[in-house]
Amino acid sequence: MSRFRCFVWLLICLPLAVGPGCGDDDPVDGTPPAAIDDLVGARVTAGEASLAWTAPGDDGNERRCSDYSIRLHTVPITDTNWNMALVRGDYPATPQPAGNPEVIGILNIPTGDTYYAAIKAVDDAGNWSGLSNVVELTVGGGGDNTPPGSINDLAVVFVTSSTVTLTWTATGDDGASGTATSYEITYDADCDGAPQSVASPPTPLTAGLAEEFTVTGLTPATSYCFTLRAVDDNSNRSPTASAQTTLTVAPFEVIDMTDDDRGPDWSPDGQQIAFGHLVRTGQMDIYIVDVDGSGLTQVTDVPGFESIPDWRPLHAQLAFRADWGALADIHMIDTDG
Repeated sequence: MSRFRCFVWLLICLPLAVGPGCGDDDPVDGTPPAAIDDLVGARVTAGEASLAWTAPGDDGNERRCSDYSIRLHTVPITDTNWNMALVRGDYPATPQPAGNPEVIGILNIPTGDTYYAAIKAVDDAGNWSGLSNVVELTVGGGGDNTPPGSINDLAVVFVTSSTVTLTWTATGDDGASGTATSYEITYDADCDGAPQSVASPPTPLTAGLAEEFTVTGLTPATSYCFTLRAVDDNSNRSPTASAQTTLTVAPFEVIDMTDDDRGPDWSPDGQQIAFGHLVRTGQMDIYIVDVDGSGLTQVTDVPGFESIPDWRPLHAQLAFRADWGALADIHMIDTDG
């Protein structure tokens, strides 16, 4: 080949060889499938559960992803414990195009157990989607598959530096009727997804009755998340109820008002303290302060002595002793004065 022809060949072909689409390397696909956000337990029977969701795409919600990874765990699944969850192989043979429904059946789940399910999708470049929403699967045994009803009023009513008192209304064995067999209560320090079970939860009362239980041995100045489930005699479990609170710290001075303070009483939620404060000679009034020493509020301002405040269960009123004359009386007042 002459030098001129070689030169022309280089001018024409070299730019094509290095230009877009002419080399050996394809553009990098860095877009993962969209995270699935509508995963549901479509059917739960003895030893079997079904999951349903809407198929994501290859890039976000476009086209078709390549595969799924479905995991089960005995605790709620997070990105932190994803690799420790049980891998299931019950995947659709070929994912549906984005936007189409997917349904699979998961077999051989031990009856009476509760599992949490989650899913991730992957594209042909190995990009994984984010974690889906997590669903709870309670697998009943043969016969009675009706779980206890939902507990909708779990609440924290009293907090100290190491205890939390919970209240709720008892649910039934089958829905809202009868009496459940047991409770499962967990507490999670800092709400970080590592719950611990309460060793000796209370025995359920008849459906509709008020329940109260105090969790002890907790760490001061720590946030806690609590969960509660009722279990029947066939190991069917109710949906999970939850509550959260922050414990007060170990003994410390809440506020120093230099004069005589007496008769402190915790608010039902453990977040405030009511007390009598000697304003001047011959006058003591009722004050409220947050447990961290902020939010000081004067509730009464009457000549005489008001002392020994006592919170009412609804947290909106205080009862107190009023020495306004020859005899002492008991009065009630709204906490906003």
